[in-house]
Amino acid sequence: MTLIATQSPEIMQIAGDLIMKAADFPMAEELAERLKNMVPPQALGGPSPQVMEMQQKLGAMGKALESMTQNLADEKSKRTSVEQQKAIDVYKAETDRAAVLKDIDPAIFAPMVHKLVLEAMQQDMGNVIGASNDILNQGADDAQEPTGGQPGTSQ
Repeated sequence: MTLIATQSPEIMQIAGDLIMKAADFPMAEELAERLKNMVPPQALGGPSPQVMEMQQKLGAMGKALESMTQNLADEKSKRTSVEQQKAIDVYKAETDRAAVLKDIDPAIFAPMVHKLVLEAMQQDMGNVIGASNDILNQGADDAQEPTGGQPGTSQ
């Protein structure tokens, strides 16, 4: 056995536990158990170093993905908070504006409101009149086009 251990240390590293288990001297079994813990996992049928490396990389990627997902959730939460604060600020501004305007006499605004309504109506009426003229002109153009037959007859 000493010949095997001195001739090939690689054999002892890979199969030392089996050699000690087969040995016939006191505490050979305990020594075999210790040596088994030192045997590379692939020699015991475990994953190869490449597989173990890939598993470690996969674990690291999983942690990175988890971290990115948490960061994304945090950013969404911050954005929602900012949007809610903006809505609150808009509401507060409208409320403050209403509080200021409640003390103003409505008679002051009556001429301005009247003028704005008239302008809006004139603008809308201008659009209506323009659209009506377009329709009337189109009808007149259709009436002037020859139909290819005699008047009063249909084809």
